[in-house]
Amino acid sequence: MLLEFPIMSDFTNLFLGDKRIFATHGHLFTEEKLPISSGDILISGHTHIPLAEKNDIYIFNPGSITLPKGGNPNSYGILTPTSWEIKDLDGKILKSITY
Repeated sequence: MLLEFPIMSDFTNLFLGDKRIFATHGHLFTEEKLPISSGDILISGHTHIPLAEKNDIYIFNPGSITLPKGGNPNSYGILTPTSWEIKDLDGKILKSITY
């Protein structure tokens, strides 16, 4: 494990206007198994693969700063009141979506 301290919760709920943000690592909850509704936001990072898409819900994965997978560059996510951006360490936008 990378962390020297325990994470005590498997998820958290945040709210952005009328949208619920369900933030989780992603190993227990998946797109098919979520306690959220259409139009809400899932943020998870388990796969370390950058993702910004909308199906019935918005799905975001910032990738990974330290251990990117799938040949992707090191990346991180920025959440604003109207968008999600995934950037590489030079600040270049790799993926983005507005909601």
